[in-house]
Amino acid sequence: MTPRASRRLAIAVLTAVLIAAAPPLVRADVAPPGDTRDRLTFDELMTGAPNRDGPVHNDYFMPIGHADPAHHAFEGVLGFIGAPFFVGQGRFPSFQVSFVTTDGYLVPVEHDIVQPLSGGWDLILSPGRVWSEPGDNGWSRASFPFVLTGRTWNDSHNGLATFLYNDTDVSDATFQIVQEAASWSRFDAWSQLQLLYQPGPVDGKADLVATFNDMLAQRIPTAPLDTLSADSHLIDGMERGLGHITVTGLLDDGVLYRTPCYTRYGDYPYCDDMRHGVYAVTMSAGAALSLLWLAERYGPEVFDAKIADNVDVTADHDGWNNVTFRDAIDMATGIGEMAPNQTSAIDDIYADGERFIYRFANALGVETKLDVAFEDGRYEWGPGEVVRYNDLHTFTLAVAMDAYLKDREGPDAHLWEMVSEEVLRPIGVAVAPMMHTREADRSRGIPIMGWGFFPTLDDLAKIAQLYQDRGAHNGRQLLYADEIDVLLDGSGSDLTIPWRTAYGTYRYDFSFWYMPYRGQASCGVAIPEMIGIGGNIVTLMPNGMTGIRLADADDDSDAMWSGENMAALADNVRSFCE
Repeated sequence: MTPRASRRLAIAVLTAVLIAAAPPLVRADVAPPGDTRDRLTFDELMTGAPNRDGPVHNDYFMPIGHADPAHHAFEGVLGFIGAPFFVGQGRFPSFQVSFVTTDGYLVPVEHDIVQPLSGGWDLILSPGRVWSEPGDNGWSRASFPFVLTGRTWNDSHNGLATFLYNDTDVSDATFQIVQEAASWSRFDAWSQLQLLYQPGPVDGKADLVATFNDMLAQRIPTAPLDTLSADSHLIDGMERGLGHITVTGLLDDGVLYRTPCYTRYGDYPYCDDMRHGVYAVTMSAGAALSLLWLAERYGPEVFDAKIADNVDVTADHDGWNNVTFRDAIDMATGIGEMAPNQTSAIDDIYADGERFIYRFANALGVETKLDVAFEDGRYEWGPGEVVRYNDLHTFTLAVAMDAYLKDREGPDAHLWEMVSEEVLRPIGVAVAPMMHTREADRSRGIPIMGWGFFPTLDDLAKIAQLYQDRGAHNGRQLLYADEIDVLLDGSGSDLTIPWRTAYGTYRYDFSFWYMPYRGQASCGVAIPEMIGIGGNIVTLMPNGMTGIRLADADDDSDAMWSGENMAALADNVRSFCE
C-alpha cells in the first residue's frame, strides 16, 4: 500500500482536516528514580509550586525506596480545580469524583467517560494505588492513571496523577501526559492542580469494591512477550516497521504475552489499566458484537432487518429502502457518490465518507448526525454488492439497532448498556467506555460505533477470545454462533477491496478485514482482523491465538495496516496448517 493511499485512508476514516500537527516528539532521556525520592516530593506537592521543567520519569508516580501500606483510608469526594497545561493544548479539566481505598488500591466510583464541569476535554479515571513513604511526614500517598479523551474523535492522551492525603486533607496533585493515540496531536503536558477533599461515606462502596475485586480476579494473566516459546527474531518482529507503538501482545492458552506500555518518559506503570482510543476497531468490538448479540437474543432474522424500518430516513432518494443491518455491517449499503467506479482504487473507496465526515463528527445529537449521513447520494448498484467504507453508515446501523431493541424491550432499553451488561461484564470487561451522541436534553445518546471505544489491552483480549470461542463463555451462548463460524473461517462475503499483499487480495465482511496469508507449512488462510487508524490491530489467528497491537503511527506508515508480523509469530508458535 502506497504512502499516499495510507494517508488517504487515514483521512477518510478520521477527518479531512483536523488541527495542525504538533511537532514530532521523541522519547525523552530522563532518568528513573533511585532509592530515595527526589522528585514529586512532600515539599513539591504541599507548597503549591508546580514543576516547570517538564515531565519526569513515570516511575516517580509509584513507590520509591522503602514504602509501607498507606497510613490512612481514603473515602469521599475529590474535586480537581482545572489548570492550564505548561505545554500542549488547553487545560486540565475541572471535575469532581468520589474515591475509596481497598487493600492498597485507590478506586474511583466513576469508571466511564466523565464530562467535566469545565475544560475542553473529557476523561476516564482508572484504579490506582496508595502507600506511604518515610519522607512524607506521616501523610499517605496516592497515584492513579487517567486518559483525556477528545469530544469529537476517538483520541486518547494517557497520563498519571499523584497527591498526598490524610484523614481530613489533601495536597495539590501533580499530573503529566506523555502518551497518546492521536498522531495529529502529540504533546507532552504537565501541571499541578489544587484539590478539594470532602471526606465521608460513599454510597454503594461495598458493591463498588466487590465489582473491583471481581475485575481483578478476571484479569487475564500476563507474561513478558519475550518469554514466549518462539523464534526471537519473530518476537522482535512484532514491533518492526512501525513507529509510535504503545503495546503489542499475543494471547495464547489463557496467557497474554505482552510488551510493556511504552511512553516518552518510561514504561507506563499501569499498563493493564491503560485505555486506548482504537478508532475503527470499535466497529468489530462494538457494532458487530452488538449485532451478534441481537441475533442470539432475537434470532438471525435481525441480519435482514431494514434500516428504513427502524430509522426515519430523510434522504432525497430511495437508496436506503432495502439496506439491511447486514449490508450496513458489511459496509455495502450502496449509498455514496464519491467513488462511482465499482473497481475504484484504494485511495478512492476510502474517500467515500470524506465529504461528510468532519461535519458528522461535529454534529452533537443523533438527529443532527443522521441529517449529515442522509445527505449522501446513492450508487447505481444496490446494497450488498460493493464495499464503500463509511463510518456514518456504522452509526446509522447503531441507531437502527437501538431502535430495534427499544421496540422489543421498551423505551428505556439502551443498546450499549445492555450489551455491556449481558455480554461484556460476564466475560470480565467491567467497564466499556464508549463515545455517545450528546443530546440537548442530556438524555443517554446513541453510541457512535464507527469509532469511540476506549478499551484496555485486557478488554480487547477478552472480546477477541469471545469471538474465538464462537460467542460462548462459561457455558453460556452470548453471541450468535453460526455467524461467528463463518466469520472465523472466512467463508462469508466475497466483497473484495483493492488492497493486495504478496499473498492475495483483502476481503471485508461483517466489519472485519480478511488478511490473506500463507502459513509456514504453505497453507493459505484468510485471517479476520479488527483494524483502526494509527496501527491498532486485533488479529484472530486460525490456531486460536490472538495478536493485538496498539499504536499511534503516522498517516504515511505503510506498516500501519499490516498484521503479518503478528501472524508470523503466531504461526511459529503453533502452525496454522495443523
